[in-house]
Amino acid sequence: MDQFKHTIRFVAVAVLSVSARLPGQTTTIVTAAFDTTKWVAPRQVIELRVAGDSLPTGSRIAVVVGSNDLSALFRVTGDTLRYQPQLLPLPAGEQQVAVYVVAADQQWTEVARFPLRVLTRAGYEQADVLPRLTFNLKGQVAEGHAAAVDAPPRADYQDLVVNTGLQTVHRGHAFALRSQVNLLATSNRQEALRFAELASAAPKFDLADYQIGVERRGLGVMLGHQSFGQQRHLASAFGSRGVGASARVGERATLSFVALNGNSIVGWSNASGLAQPDNRTLGGSLALDIVPRRPGLIQLEGTLLDGAVLPRAGFNQGVINDAEESEGSAVRVIVGGPASRLHVEAGLSRSRSDLREDSLLAQGTSLVGVIRAARNARYVDATYNVLRGRRLTGSTTTNLAVTLKHERVDPLYRSVATAARADVEEDGVGLQGEIGVVAVRANVSSARDNLAHIPSILTTRTRMHTGSVAIPLALLSSAASWLPVVSYDLVQTTQAGEEVPANGEFSATHVPDQRSANHSLAMQWQRTGWSAGYRLNLTQQDNRQPGREKADFAASLHNVTLAITGAKADASLDLGLDGATNEELSQRTATRRAGSVIDWRLTSALTITAAFSYTVMTLADTSRQHVSDGRFEVAQRLPLLRLSARSSPGQLFVRFSRHDETLSMPLSAAIDRHTWYVSTGLTLGVF
Repeated sequence: MDQFKHTIRFVAVAVLSVSARLPGQTTTIVTAAFDTTKWVAPRQVIELRVAGDSLPTGSRIAVVVGSNDLSALFRVTGDTLRYQPQLLPLPAGEQQVAVYVVAADQQWTEVARFPLRVLTRAGYEQADVLPRLTFNLKGQVAEGHAAAVDAPPRADYQDLVVNTGLQTVHRGHAFALRSQVNLLATSNRQEALRFAELASAAPKFDLADYQIGVERRGLGVMLGHQSFGQQRHLASAFGSRGVGASARVGERATLSFVALNGNSIVGWSNASGLAQPDNRTLGGSLALDIVPRRPGLIQLEGTLLDGAVLPRAGFNQGVINDAEESEGSAVRVIVGGPASRLHVEAGLSRSRSDLREDSLLAQGTSLVGVIRAARNARYVDATYNVLRGRRLTGSTTTNLAVTLKHERVDPLYRSVATAARADVEEDGVGLQGEIGVVAVRANVSSARDNLAHIPSILTTRTRMHTGSVAIPLALLSSAASWLPVVSYDLVQTTQAGEEVPANGEFSATHVPDQRSANHSLAMQWQRTGWSAGYRLNLTQQDNRQPGREKADFAASLHNVTLAITGAKADASLDLGLDGATNEELSQRTATRRAGSVIDWRLTSALTITAAFSYTVMTLADTSRQHVSDGRFEVAQRLPLLRLSARSSPGQLFVRFSRHDETLSMPLSAAIDRHTWYVSTGLTLGVF
């Protein structure tokens, strides 16, 4: 692009500008002699027709393509302006051709404007190749500690992390090719992408993800990392590496298919994602738009899934190896377009999940197989806008919506492509509305488990009430603009078991019977140059099961914030007072917190940041803990190291951090810990 602009300037100096020196002009009409709806080749001749009255003496016609004045490259032949691309091809891409009449006093008047679409030299409508390369050097140059137990694994180090990648887009008529690849390299093996899986064998330079996609006339194929499924209980945005295809069938249907690895993976190995047949997920879906004349009014989607998953654990994790497979189907229907008062989404899934034979799990022993029958899951979410923009008085409007929800997942329901909580049924109703600037929310929900009514399994019923209100007091009266935004939230939960399970080794004290409530009150002031806030949170938990009547808890939180913003500096203050009471043990814990952050912008590129926090916690008037953290940082942006227009400016920082902690407890030795670090960082974006 820079070379193109230099060429334009050179040609503009060498060639005379287009001008029509015809006396006595009042009206000029310019039309395009080429098809503005089609793409043209970069060396295709384009013509403009000029009609109307003659131009005044000293006036001329100027032609601007995009942001470049190409008047000097147009030749006048009678009433035609012809662009000859032999010397300089037309710039590729979509742009505007603007035609002006330039008066003798250099006043420009636009008389016409046309779209111009120019193909690339290779014949594409769009051809972008966008590389990405970022260097991040982070390290520690000094440290100190009072106790040997606080010594870090590495006293000083410098770790280099390189993020690189490439994104391409090539688009033509009814055709598109897109690709993207992201790579990561690190000098510290513990930060390698697959260190948790391969430990010392993890490569320092590895593949994070990639995509290669081709689309042509409604048919698309994708290779690499992608996601599949919009079925809540069967496959919900299941993401992994593999291959996928989609096809548009007419104007009403879309068919898609995927074959993905059973686990989310990274790295060079298993590049296709399909190298393990016993660790693979196959899925297909068909989406229909039922009413063509009103797109989105009624949508229907069916999905089939067949998957198998092998366990994948980190090298330092102890797990019970197991393998699982499932197959199922689901249907989802959505009713209600953007303008509809009623919006309903409902889904029904049926899945059969088996625990597969696994030699690693059996370890040479004979295991009794567990075969699960097909199970169902369903849900319905419905919202009806009772009032929408209803005017009450003057400029005050009101909105009111009612929401109904139902969800049931059978016992032992399982799908390898999503995480669904089995053996539970939930119902809920909610109201949400606005009266002017006041917003109100209220919801009631109930849930029950042990849907099969197995006598030896505990059955628990849960009921929840939630509500909130937000009132911007300053907007209610123009004479009280200093008033804050006040909000209040309430969450009440009741959980109780139905009865003591039979033959389950339960006693009455094991059956839950609990009430809890959480109240939250907040006030927020927001003004030019400063903001302030106060928050109060009260929590109570009342246990009522036999033998645990005194196992109650209460907690409170007070928080005050203040922030000041200036042209050169910002400052914030955070104060907190927390308390917690254990009624059963007659213990009270009190925590006092104070923290502050100051940012001082010495120049547009140099910033100094200082932060400090101090916390004191007292437990039952016997133990006391003091914790202080401090940070001082100097950050310098490096605009001279900005190597391309697409990259971010480089940045260098030096940071000093200190942590002090003391803990005194009865009958125990006091703990006294002090550590400090000096760390550095350099970020450089090449492109």
